[in-house]
Amino acid sequence: MNDHNNIQDELKEMQSMLADMPRKMPYAVPQGYFSQLPEHATATVTAGDNVLTLKHDAPYSLPKGYFDQLPETMLAVAKEKTSQRRTIPRAQWLAAAMLACIISFGGYIMFSEHTTVPEQMLSSVPKVELNNYVQSRYGMDVNTPIKEISISNLNIENKDIIAYLNETGWE
Repeated sequence: MNDHNNIQDELKEMQSMLADMPRKMPYAVPQGYFSQLPEHATATVTAGDNVLTLKHDAPYSLPKGYFDQLPETMLAVAKEKTSQRRTIPRAQWLAAAMLACIISFGGYIMFSEHTTVPEQMLSSVPKVELNNYVQSRYGMDVNTPIKEISISNLNIENKDIIAYLNETGWE
């Protein structure tokens, strides 16, 4: 008893909440519980029609043979789910094929080189329009021959020469 008081005093000095709590055990076991346990457990298991009945209200009851049939039931459900996932309807395959064709065709159009030669493009323009362009832009008469050909005599700006070289190449 002396040890008990020493522990209580020590807990009070530490200002612990345990110092104020009673030391009485909150749970009690009925007299002879453990000596009658094997007979009671055996009688409970063997009684009834293999449905375990509990003395308190259980929220769920298990049907007879539930755990014996559980693996087969789970396997059947799993096989059904995997077989449903493997089958893809024909419309989905068709949509995937169409999408692949559209992407391929678009990529071909986008990345194919359109080789256009400036001389070919210029030959498709009528000569009358070319003559009018040269006369209005550079102030030259295309019908009269040029006696002296020199860059200084032409009325051409540097940006026009650079644009022409960018279109035809810098060779």
